[in-house]
Order: sequence, then structure tokens, then C-alpha cells
Amino acid sequence: MLRMRKTTGRLWAVATALGTVVMLTTGYFVPLYSASAAPVTNEGTKLIVPLGNANAEIDLTSLQIDFEKDNGERVRWAEPAILDGKVDGFVNTDDTALWDYSGIGLSASASQVEGRLHIILESDRDVSLEWPATGQDSHTTSIEFTRGSGQTIPVADPFWLAAGEDLFDEPAQLAGDLSMPFWGTTYDTQGLNVIVPTDIGTTLEFKKKDERIYAQAAHEFSADRQTSTYEVIFTPTTGGAVDAALDYRDYLHKTSGIVTLREKIEQNPNVESLIGAPHAYVWGDGRDPELVHKLNALGINRMWIGYDADGSPPSPYTVSLAQDSGFLVAPYDTWANAQDPEKSDTPAALWPSPLWPDGCVMNKDGTPVTGFGGRGCYLSSAALRQAQKDSNVLTERVKSFTENGVQSYFLDVDAVGQLFRDYNPLRPATEAEDRKIRLERMKALALGEFSQNSPLVTGSEAAADWANSAISYSHGSSTPVPGSFFSFQKNTAVWGGYYPLGRPGIFFKEADLPDDLATKMFAPEYRVPLYQTVLHDSVISTDRWELGLYKLPQLSGKRTLLSLLYNEPINLALDTRELEAHGEEIARIQKFFMEIQDVAGLEPLTSFEFLDDTKRVQQTVFGDGVLTLTANFGDSLSGGVDAGCISAALPGAKTITYCTP
Repeated sequence: MLRMRKTTGRLWAVATALGTVVMLTTGYFVPLYSASAAPVTNEGTKLIVPLGNANAEIDLTSLQIDFEKDNGERVRWAEPAILDGKVDGFVNTDDTALWDYSGIGLSASASQVEGRLHIILESDRDVSLEWPATGQDSHTTSIEFTRGSGQTIPVADPFWLAAGEDLFDEPAQLAGDLSMPFWGTTYDTQGLNVIVPTDIGTTLEFKKKDERIYAQAAHEFSADRQTSTYEVIFTPTTGGAVDAALDYRDYLHKTSGIVTLREKIEQNPNVESLIGAPHAYVWGDGRDPELVHKLNALGINRMWIGYDADGSPPSPYTVSLAQDSGFLVAPYDTWANAQDPEKSDTPAALWPSPLWPDGCVMNKDGTPVTGFGGRGCYLSSAALRQAQKDSNVLTERVKSFTENGVQSYFLDVDAVGQLFRDYNPLRPATEAEDRKIRLERMKALALGEFSQNSPLVTGSEAAADWANSAISYSHGSSTPVPGSFFSFQKNTAVWGGYYPLGRPGIFFKEADLPDDLATKMFAPEYRVPLYQTVLHDSVISTDRWELGLYKLPQLSGKRTLLSLLYNEPINLALDTRELEAHGEEIARIQKFFMEIQDVAGLEPLTSFEFLDDTKRVQQTVFGDGVLTLTANFGDSLSGGVDAGCISAALPGAKTITYCTP
């Protein structure tokens, strides 16, 4: 059971006034069917696993799974796999069944744990298995998955059936491409959540059959990658839009755990400065003291301010002025890239010898793994760990990046799940070991182990759930990014590049996304807050850094409503010119955001609903009902909320509203 922790400062005062500190909701999901005392039984090759007063039936010859409720309603959870091996070695121990497919070197087990069906497959060979496929049942209506904040894909939707490569051509790595290793399947009157704890080596792909979409998982059993075990967990749900995320949150609480923002504030009080704060990267004259004065004059007294590693950090005076005003200031850094110092295009890619080139991740053929954007190489986490032990390289680096007095730090890539198998014979490492090292160093950074015991409010890019204990904010985890976005972004004439130096077009040049791409990324009817449902009270999530709110002017209103509905900050690219153009609107957004964050910034997201058939009116609830937000993305009054507006129901029958321009 989690211990309840108090907050500090203004949030403790607000919580006390609202009476919420005596009963803080955990946001736990209660499995639809409680644990069953009934034994696992079999009828020939049909295995019956009781889940409360319902049953999961497994065809041992194919791993086809059907679920039957006590009222006789039946749906298909998993389509049959191709298993070229007869079933043998069957053993039933009442609560667990064990069997083998000896002809293909695969062993299996099935059990019921706390109302969930657990299937574990192990192989003594390097093979791949496509299983499970979900969503082919005729009662399926949609599939939910964790790209960005989360998306819901209606299985017969003409738009997504025509979406091409953004759903069908490239399998998504559960460890890397998705932020969390689960997906939901919604049927007419019920739902299913599928969790894959063994995410490394597992992919999820969307396919078409009979003009309907379904999800196909696959796992690579590999001794080399240490992925010889494949675990899949099935949970029945009521079919609510975020039920899969509520179930996964409960699973995390009971396994690896969730470290809350309250606990992080207790460790480092500066984390509280994130609450109610928009995020902004500053450029050019945006790093001068004048920007702080202008923000204060607008009434903006909370903000996270970041800056790129371009050799021109804000001065100690500017940092001190900003932090005295209630802001957090942070450098951008990355520990995943190394470049030749004679050719490097960023100070963040410079490392002392011998990290370049000896610290590069090595391919199986002995060549270095090429770095981001084709520059330099990806830096081995194991090599960097050894360099820290030998020469304090990370301590010296953090010291140089924080000598202007910043209290926050943005460490790119580490939490996103871009993991490597390093074949360097001097320091071989699997992807799991790479992830372990990254998590350890993010925790060390946050706790101040690289900065003279001065904790740093630490964030990373598109953070996966496994990183929640180490970071407090994540840039990019709110943005569903299909492959076609990166293709579009390469057109620098339209999108802009990393020039001019003081105002790079990639951040400031206004652009319009093609209609289909805008729909894939930002159409509210296809968005669901899965990420926030799992981690709202642990990690503050924003859009990508190159997608500042005003980068896409035609979408700024819709994106603002999405951020506020999910109770998460907007992300901005700022200099004095940008602030003059949009400062008053930013101040209006921040005022509304500050009020809802002071009430529920540390609470879990406990409910999300579509309130009308068009899915354009949506509602979120936080904590035990302490905050209810209702947004209208439509073009007429609905649900008591005007078009383009969001209404917040606060304690004491207080209601506030924000409307987009």
C-alpha cells in the first residue's frame, strides 16, 4: 500500500483547504472480475481459466483465446497462432497449467493472477512468434494504444483504413516506439487490455482484414538479446475509453511501482515549481533578462524555461532573476550522441578522449552505430558509466552545464526507450542492461549525485513508463507522431531548419500540416489520454519541443484545449518577438492552467469520457472528483460548453472557463 505524502508550500495549503489530504485517491483500476478460487481445468486441448464468474478458454493447439461472461456473451481475445508442434507435457496444478510444444522448442504456462490471465512462453531457440492478434472479433469497435498521449482507432474507420504507412507498414517496437507496453481492444459492451511486460523484442503492428483494422503483436525469442521469455497478460474491462490505461496503472503500482510528484517534491522542493508552469525553450534575445521582466509584467509567474546547447546559455544573472520569479531554468543536454570534435555541430556531442570514438555503440560487424541524423555515433551507456567511474566525466559535464546556477536539467533521449545491443567485446550489453544503466544515471542526475548533492528537476524526451521514478517532466510524450510527420519535417523550405542561429526556423517558422497528417496527430475524436491516466500524478507531459504552440497556427486552439483537458502544460518557443505577438494569450492560458493545476496537478486522472456521438465533447476527472474538465472541440454549444471552450468545475461549486481566440 502506498504511503500518503504531503506536499509543500502552496499546494499543501490548497489541498488542506479542499480537505483532500485525508483521502487521496490512488486512481487504481479494480479488475472487472476478482481473483477466482476455482481451479484451472481442461477438456482435451481446451484449457479453461476462471476469471471470477467468467472464463477464458485457451485452445492449446493454437493459443486461440475466447472469453465468455457469465451471461453467455462471448468474444475473441486472441486469434490462433501458427504453432508447428504438437502439445505434450501437459501438467495442471489447479492454479497454473504447463505444457510444451516440443517440436518447436516452446514451453508455455497459463494462470490467473488477481483477475488477469497470464500467459508465459519460453523458447530454447531463436525464433519469432506472431501472437496475439486482437480486434478481429466482429464485436470489436476500436483499438487504443500508447502513441503519444494515446490514440483510439475505430476498426472500420474509412480514414484510418486509408492511412497507409502510418498504421500498417512499420511494426512499432513496444520498447521505444510506444510509451507503454499495452494496448486496449474495445468491443460493443466490454473491453480487453493486453500488457506485455517483456516489451524488449516485442512489436505491435496494425493490419487489415475484410476492411477492418486489427492489432498483431510479435515477439523475437533471442538468446543474444536475452528475450527468450515472452509474457502476455489479458485483463477484461468494461470497455471504457481509458480502461486499458487504468488497468496498466494498477499493474504498475503492484509491480515496478509509480513514484508520484508528491514524493519527488519531498525529495526536491524545486519540483513544485513545475505545477502550473507552461514550458518554453528560449532563443536569441529570449535568454536576456528582459524576457523575464516581460513575463512578469504579463502576470506570468510560473514557467519552465529551457535553452539549447548552442554555446550561448543565459547568464547567471538571468537565471537567478528567473528563478527568483518562480521559474525553473534548464539546459538541454544529451548523453547519447558523440561526434568528432573537429566536425561536431553541437557542444552537446563533444566528449573527452577516449569516449570519442572508443565509446560508440558497436554493431555486430564491429562498426559504430551511426548517431542521430547520420552524425557521429550513438554513445554506449556502459562506456559512459565506466568513464564516470574512471574520471568523473559526467560530474564534470553537469558542472559545466549548470555553472550558471540552473536548478533543472533536460536530458534528451534517455527515457524514450531507444535501446541498443552493444557488441563491443570489452563491454557487451543487452538492451535491458542499456535501459538499466540509463535509469540509474537519470536517477543519479535528479538526486544530485553529479552536481555536488544539489538535486536537479530532471526531464527527458517522450519518457516511457519505466522512467517515471527518475524524472519529473517529459517533452514529446503528449504528441502522437506517425512516420509521415518526420517525412514532412524534412522539407526545410516549408518546415524550417536550424537557422538562423538566434531564431531557427524549425521552431519559429509557421507551418500548416497537410489535412490528413493534422488529423492523425491532433483530431480530438482519435485522441485518448492513456499516458496521463497512467502517469499524470508522476510525470508532467508536454508536446515535442519543435512543436511549440504557435508553430502550427491553424491548430493552436485545438492543441490548447487538448493540453488543458489533460491538465498538462503547453510548450512554447520564445523570444521577445514571439512574446510580443502572443504574450497576452499565453498569460490567459497560464492563468486558467494555474488554477486547475493548483487543485489537481498532483492528482491522478481517474476518468475520461466522450460526451457526444461525434466525440467532439470530452470530459476528464481528476482525483476523487476534485476537478472536472469539459472541452468542446465542435462548432456549436454542447454539453453546456461553448464551441472552442473548456470549462473547469472546481471545489466549492466554482466554475471557470477558457475559450480559444
